[in-house]
Amino acid sequence: MTVPRVPLAGRWACAALVAWGGGIACGGSSQAALELEREMAREQAAAVAVSEAQSAGVGIAEQRAVVGADVVGRTVARADAEVRAEHAMTTAAEVGAEPVRVVPTACSYRTYQWSTVERRAVNRRSVSKAYADVTDEERSPDDPRCTVCSEDQVRVDPAAHGWPDVAPFDVCWAYARPVARALEAIAEDGAFRLLEVTGYRPGQTRGAIVNGNRTEWSNHSFGTAVDINADYNGLYRNCNVLPLDTQRIASCTLGVGGAWRPDSQPDVSVVRDGAVYRAFVEGVGWLWGGEIAGNTKDLMHFSLTGY
Repeated sequence: MTVPRVPLAGRWACAALVAWGGGIACGGSSQAALELEREMAREQAAAVAVSEAQSAGVGIAEQRAVVGADVVGRTVARADAEVRAEHAMTTAAEVGAEPVRVVPTACSYRTYQWSTVERRAVNRRSVSKAYADVTDEERSPDDPRCTVCSEDQVRVDPAAHGWPDVAPFDVCWAYARPVARALEAIAEDGAFRLLEVTGYRPGQTRGAIVNGNRTEWSNHSFGTAVDINADYNGLYRNCNVLPLDTQRIASCTLGVGGAWRPDSQPDVSVVRDGAVYRAFVEGVGWLWGGEIAGNTKDLMHFSLTGY
């Protein structure tokens, strides 16, 4: 039998599928991983239908007729698989590994487009669909594990990681633990004062402009970005200078957030090789917006791409 392979980027999905009894190994194409994850979502949706039929007192024969004999058969096997998945999660926790992820059955989010004409958010809307119907556009192009769905986001509470006065925020499930560890590393260093973190925030704020509106998702939309102390680490335009320092940034135009003054406000300013930089660039594997090419420098920002 040929064993389907899951890419290293999909280890959590791989672990979940192994727990469900699939013959799967890690490695291979990301497309295979996405197909497997979508199949899991379809399986879970089918299981809900069976559960509802059972609750309504529908017998096995009728269930087979309504939702299909194969679905009923898989549901019986699923109960045992759930026990194995729970055991796998407990074992992972005992050895400090990442927990098994259960793929959502639904996807919901609220979003908007950024108007370059009005300089504000427009076309606000809410989306609700089956998770199996999530499109490639709604997945991060840099890490398909992360989507715009709120169900793919995990709440990170800084109070549990050394920052009792900082409000919780959400990030993609695949990065929740690394980000939490980054907060702990910053707290242990003691040189930086964390005041605010912004994470998941769905919105089309990048890319091509159509009728005055942006058409591509930001990294925040997928939960693969955070903004740190925005009031002290602003986004600058007309800023095609590297590396940054207080003299060079004086020629740039502050667009969003507060002025960057690392010389006079070192405890709240994000700088290269500082505690925050090390925690997110070296610890999480994200890039700093203060080092990106082009005319924009986003000093509060860390993400998969830096943009």
